[in-house]
Amino acid sequence: MFLLKNDTHRMVIRHDSQIGHKWIKNQVARIPHENGGYLVRTNSQGFRSDFDFETKKGKKPRILVFGDSYTAGDGVNNNQRFSDLLGESINAEVYNFGLSGSGTDQQLLIYENYAKEVEADLIVIATGVENINRIKVQYRPSIDRTTGKTVYVPKPYFSLDAEGQLELHNVPVPNTRPESLEGEGTSQSREDVRRSNPMLKPIYELADVLKKQPQFDKFGRLISPSENIDHNRIRSNVLKMMKFDPYPDYRDKQGDAYRLMEQILKRFMKQVYPTPVLL
Repeated sequence: MFLLKNDTHRMVIRHDSQIGHKWIKNQVARIPHENGGYLVRTNSQGFRSDFDFETKKGKKPRILVFGDSYTAGDGVNNNQRFSDLLGESINAEVYNFGLSGSGTDQQLLIYENYAKEVEADLIVIATGVENINRIKVQYRPSIDRTTGKTVYVPKPYFSLDAEGQLELHNVPVPNTRPESLEGEGTSQSREDVRRSNPMLKPIYELADVLKKQPQFDKFGRLISPSENIDHNRIRSNVLKMMKFDPYPDYRDKQGDAYRLMEQILKRFMKQVYPTPVLL
C-alpha cells in the first residue's frame, strides 16, 4: 500500500508521531471544493498559517486557538477563517493551531508538544460536538488518495486508569494504515452513524431520492422553507422532529466518554493556567 511507505496523506497532511497527523510545512496548495476550491498556506511549524508562530509575545494581545476542521478552516482561505477575522477585528495576534480531522485529545497533545511555550493572553478550545466520538477511538477512517480505498489512520488516544486519571496510548503513533480492522476502535462521521441506524436509514435513502427529483421541491419547502432547496437541511429537520440524538454520551455524566472528555479538558485548562480559557 502506498501510504505504508509514504508519510504524506491527502496532499497537504503528513504523519506525525506525537499527534497522528499534521500539515506539511511551508506549502501553498489549492484544495478542490464544491465552491470551486480554497487556498491552504502553512508555516514552518506545520500549522495552517500565513506566518510563523513566535514564542515571545509582542505588544499586541495574543490568542491561541485549538480545534478541528471548523477551526482549521476547511472550505475557505486562511484569511476567511473565524480566527483570522477575529484577529483583524480586535487588532490581536491569533495563532491557529486547528487541525482537520482531530479530536480534543489530539488538540491537547498539540498544545503539549507544539504550543506550550508560546506566550498568550487567551486560549480558545473550540471543541466540536462530534469530538465526544473522536476521543473514544484508536483509528479514524479515511480515503487513500491513490487507490480510493478506505484505510484506517491510527491516532493517539487516552483512557482513564483506576483513579480516573488520563493514560496516553499509541504514542509514537504508527505510520501504518490498514484497510480493515477487527473489533471496535474506529470512529464514524455523523453522516455514517446516522446512515447505519436502522431507524434512520429510510430517511437517508428518501433524501437521496429527493435530491434527484426536482418535482419534489414543493414538498421540500414545507419542511425547509428556502428559495433554494437544501435537501441536507430537509433531512436535518426531519431528524429534529424525530428527536434523534446522535451524541447520547453528553447526557450520561457518569459514562466513560463524558468522563474522558471532562478529564481531557481539565488537563488542558490546568496546563494553560493562569492564562484564561474560552471553551
